[in-house]
Amino acid sequence: MAAILFAGMPMLGIHLLPALKHGHEGVSAAALRVTMVAAFATISLLLRFTSLV
Repeated sequence: MAAILFAGMPMLGIHLLPALKHGHEGVSAAALRVTMVAAFATISLLLRFTSLV
């Protein structure tokens, strides 16, 4: 179960550091925001369906 939940986690925010260096902080922040929202939905669904088993 831990591996399934880990697979649904969002990406780390460490990729923002190289993006800041190269001037792409807006695109990087938007990508992080999208993955956080998707991860919230994914983890919620995974927890709901794995608790039914």
